[in-house]
Amino acid sequence: MHANFSVIYELSSDKRDELHQLYKKFWWSNTRTRADVDVILDHSLSIGLIDNTTGTLIGFTRVVSDHFKYAFIFDVMLEESYRSQGLGRVLLETAINHPALQRVTVFELHCHPDMVAFYEKFGFTQDFQNCIALRLIRVVQS
Repeated sequence: MHANFSVIYELSSDKRDELHQLYKKFWWSNTRTRADVDVILDHSLSIGLIDNTTGTLIGFTRVVSDHFKYAFIFDVMLEESYRSQGLGRVLLETAINHPALQRVTVFELHCHPDMVAFYEKFGFTQDFQNCIALRLIRVVQS
């Protein structure tokens, strides 16, 4: 595992710029603007990973929660050159074990089918018991 990193919970302006660049590398977030990044961070519990050697943001995830029962994990991502070093595990465990989320009993996330096995290692399942996930997509005019 890559040991020369730090976890951060607040992103400075330059780290927000780096996050914007990281978002551009993923198919599901590559249209987000820098202003979108500010909105996202202002309304989420953020977790970043910094490479201590370079000082750059190498990974990120965020959580939206009621801080009582439910938490939804979004945007689990790592720079490609840092993958397969245990840092995805660091991001997810840091999110799940965050002090502000200790009362939360239900964590959910969406992922690409090829990532299911990774999340199952943490206890995530596709079993929603008696519930069905529903989605409403609304077109918002800019």
